[in-house]
Amino acid sequence: MVRIIKSPAIHYSSLKWLEVGIALYFINLIIRYLYTRLVHHDSKHNALVFAFGGIHGSVTFALAFMMAEEQIHQRDFSLIIMSESTLIILSMIIPTIVFQFILKSQQVDKHHEALINNLRKKMIDDAIKVINQLNISNEVKQAVSFDLRSQKGQTTLKEFWNKWTRMIQHEESTKKQINTALNTFYVVFQAERTFLSDNYQQQGLTTNNYNLLYRETINAEMVVLKSYMN
Repeated sequence: MVRIIKSPAIHYSSLKWLEVGIALYFINLIIRYLYTRLVHHDSKHNALVFAFGGIHGSVTFALAFMMAEEQIHQRDFSLIIMSESTLIILSMIIPTIVFQFILKSQQVDKHHEALINNLRKKMIDDAIKVINQLNISNEVKQAVSFDLRSQKGQTTLKEFWNKWTRMIQHEESTKKQINTALNTFYVVFQAERTFLSDNYQQQGLTTNNYNLLYRETINAEMVVLKSYMN
């Protein structure tokens, strides 16, 4: 998304793309809802969940780039790309608000959850200490620390906005910077797993809890490394 915003091929001569993107989102909701109700004869509640669920427009967004090879006016191409971007962003933001009201909360063991959260926090704090001991630039340290803190939900909106602004204003990272960040992530995620193995029993957690947190580190590593390699 950052590359799209910075691309000289995309023009913002008007806000028509925003209007089209919002209209596409709500049309998409209506079609998904009616499809579930009329074709699958599902309940209103399930149809509503299906309508709001998922990332909408991602396939269309990918297909839109294939149209760049065709003889399409630059203004029309910009409209398509930015409208689809709006559709995707809305489909990520709005459900996080709506689902709080239409989905029931799961019952959890608060004491057990507190133990897991406590170990997760210690694990990430230990990994951040490892980062600070590495001989790398402060910029890389801040970027990696930000991504690690997001594992425990402790990144503020201000921090997110600052990182987004830096991504927009700065040039693409050099190959050396990307390799440094990748190598740092390899080190810290391994440090997290080592910390888990050494400490989970002392914290009163079971093997299932250990496996849960271990999978979290693997999933986080896959997501983060994929974003840096793209």
